[in-house]
Amino acid sequence: MVASNKPDMATQLRNALEGAALVILVVDGVDFAGTISRRLLQKINKPLFIVVNKADLLPANISPKALGDWCKSQLAEMNGKPLGIFVTSAKSGFGVEALWQAVRTELCQPAKGKEGKAASAGAAGGGSAAGGVAAGGGSAAVVLIGAKGVGKSALHSTWLAYKEQPAGTRRHRRRRGKADAAGKSGKWPTAYPVVDTPGFCDTSNVKELLCAGCAALLAPEKRIRCRTMHLWPGQAVSLGGLAVVTATAHNPSAQVILRIYMPTGIPARRIGGEKVEAMAKGEAMLPKAVCPTCREKLTRQGWEEWTVTLQQRDEVAVAGLGRLYAKHSPVTLRFLLPAGVYAIVERRQDL
Repeated sequence: MVASNKPDMATQLRNALEGAALVILVVDGVDFAGTISRRLLQKINKPLFIVVNKADLLPANISPKALGDWCKSQLAEMNGKPLGIFVTSAKSGFGVEALWQAVRTELCQPAKGKEGKAASAGAAGGGSAAGGVAAGGGSAAVVLIGAKGVGKSALHSTWLAYKEQPAGTRRHRRRRGKADAAGKSGKWPTAYPVVDTPGFCDTSNVKELLCAGCAALLAPEKRIRCRTMHLWPGQAVSLGGLAVVTATAHNPSAQVILRIYMPTGIPARRIGGEKVEAMAKGEAMLPKAVCPTCREKLTRQGWEEWTVTLQQRDEVAVAGLGRLYAKHSPVTLRFLLPAGVYAIVERRQDL
């Protein structure tokens, strides 16, 4: 494993949460598994909103509502209990106004005595703010946290536009003239600035193993589309040279049909067994677009093997790369991934 001088996630999170009145955890809607973790949720001890960003890049067969419901079920399995889950697109503006309205409402709710304030501090564990975030303390802030590339900065820009926009020009004109709990008409509570933070580092994500230029190759620029690959048992498919999937059907005479969701810039190609064996021995089969430094790093770091068995309602996510499922199941898939990256079995998003 290559040594790193980056601060660990616990240190980054502790620094980010210092003085936070409310936390907004931003995750990538097309890379949920690669931008959220049970460990991260357990360390957040402040009132929490979760924003699932990049809704504009969702496959056509997955609606924002379906994604939100799916994320809610995934968070329940992680024992995460946010005050709210919002599906947004900071790029197109979808869902951002509803988010900031909800945040403003939460901040402006008066605390119900000392018990209410104490309940607010532990809302992430209980799922309710119990009277809102206590107003007061000019050092308090709404803190945006999340992994690199999830769109925190773009979301922060939408807040800057939202708070400067006069209340009467917003879509919720029907609320004009009705004072909220803070005694104002749609104005942002000035005691609570929204603060952006550096992206967290998670070495289980493929993008974190690459330099900024090479990681950008894995970032989708337009809507994710499904690609279909037909493999006979024992055949393999290379996912951009950053992962290899070998199919093993329970019926040796049946083809394995894989549905693969990745950015369009990542090639998916069938490869022979000799190339799979070469990668297992440490030889990287990376595309020419990957820089020599990253190529050398991945070769030196090596590869690890993961074997998963998919049932009818399962899919596999590779953090930072994409996800796939088999049309017919059960099926066993063997993954060859960069050391430290793992394959995660989840419930399919399009069900």
